[in-house]
Amino acid sequence: MAHREGRVAEYPGRRPAKALPVRAAQLLVVRDPAGRVLLEQRPPSGVWGGLWSLPQMDLTDDPLTWCCDRELGDGARVITRWPVRRHTFSHFHLDMHPVEIRLERAGLRALDGDHRVWYNLAVPDARGLAAPIRQLLAELASDEGEAE
Repeated sequence: MAHREGRVAEYPGRRPAKALPVRAAQLLVVRDPAGRVLLEQRPPSGVWGGLWSLPQMDLTDDPLTWCCDRELGDGARVITRWPVRRHTFSHFHLDMHPVEIRLERAGLRALDGDHRVWYNLAVPDARGLAAPIRQLLAELASDEGEAE
């Protein structure tokens, strides 16, 4: 009716989209000497609840400290920091900062408990992966395939 009467400008349009807050985290792409990637199962509730993901930490934390001192044992080195990737949830953006880390030897402490596994990129399984993690692992596997 407003269009027919030429009064469209008198009515409000759509509300502007609400700006979503941005969170940021480092995602650790920890690789053992065989090239497998360390995955952790997320808690059952919350973001990516129950899915498998890369270890995650604050931007201010040092990945090598996490690997060497707290979780995996010594003998780790940072290979590269990948470009930041953004994943959007319904209520916030997550800026993911992937950091690739190589271990000189497989960290035995990595498998304490049942919430961590070494994931073989060459033989992907049906494990429930968070979508952005699946994409990162596919890119890593593709890069390895091109290098061979």
